[in-house]
Order: sequence, then structure tokens, then C-alpha cells
Amino acid sequence: MVIQEQPADQVRDQRPASAPPRFMRRVQAGEYLTKTYGFGAARTLAKGVVTGDTPEFRKVGRIVLYEQQALDDWALAKIGAPRRSTSQEAA
Repeated sequence: MVIQEQPADQVRDQRPASAPPRFMRRVQAGEYLTKTYGFGAARTLAKGVVTGDTPEFRKVGRIVLYEQQALDDWALAKIGAPRRSTSQEAA
């Protein structure tokens, strides 16, 4: 039995159209965060890479790549506990 390997572009095309990309570049990641959570623009992510306040990321040369799960984890960690008043201390 001979198994033929498929080129990467054909494998990529087999994913469901609704599936998010495995990795997102900074602009895509910023758009995802803004659309999903209402904050986290690409410039916020760029600054966070320098200050350390950023989702976990990977690099390919100069390119920063984010996984959707890391973006979700980071965004949810930034959201505070529910409050009834702005003068109420965070829980």
C-alpha cells in the first residue's frame, strides 16, 4: 500500500470554512479580539509584546503569530469581576 502525501495547500483547503486559522498574525488577532471582546487592537498587541502584557505568541522571523485559544485566555483574564457600581472595589 502506497500513501501519497498531499501538498500543504491542499491539506489547508480541507479544513471546514468556518474553522478559524491555526495561527493569526497581529492584525488578524486584533480584529478577532475587537470583534469578540470589544478590545485588544493590533497596536495594543504590538505594545504588549514589548511590555510583556500580551497573549502567548510564537515568532517566525520577525512575524508574531497568535493562537486563538491564547487570545481568548488573555482577553478573559483582562475582564474584571461583575460590579454593581463604579465605586465598588474589584472582587
